[in-house]
Amino acid sequence: MAELVDLAITKKIPNAFDALRLLNAASIFASSDGAVDTEQAAIISDKTVSGMQLAYAVGKGEITADEAVDVAIDRATAAATTVIQKAVSYACDVACPAIGEKIGMVFSPAGAAIGRTVGIAVGMKLKTPAQELVKKGMKLVKSLAKTVCEKLKEGAASIATKIWSFITA
Repeated sequence: MAELVDLAITKKIPNAFDALRLLNAASIFASSDGAVDTEQAAIISDKTVSGMQLAYAVGKGEITADEAVDVAIDRATAAATTVIQKAVSYACDVACPAIGEKIGMVFSPAGAAIGRTVGIAVGMKLKTPAQELVKKGMKLVKSLAKTVCEKLKEGAASIATKIWSFITA
């Protein structure tokens, strides 16, 4: 894999970073003994390879540090959105029927079956709106993260200017 990293960085193979992502994800998945699914392995791999790719691009002057931060924020929020949406899907598919069953059980064994059915219906009805809410929320998080980074950069520049003025005065 180290050779592929070298080839990706030196751009001797087109799309080498994509191949590196795939190999890295496969390696993570294979070595996890079932603790990580393919989607999680892909997210972990993308984060690792993208960070390396961004650092290289900044170092070579292909993009600015500000552009790299924007890309990193975009990728991080996309990954977080995927993970949270998967959790929402699980909650709607598994937790809603289980909760309905437990509530129905209070009334009778037959109530448990009815409660489970109601839970399934509630989960199906909630899944899409909940996932859309996650998407909107993560867009807000991304916007706030970019604003915070911009304010931090402005603050750091202001402090650096003051320190420089003090030193040269």
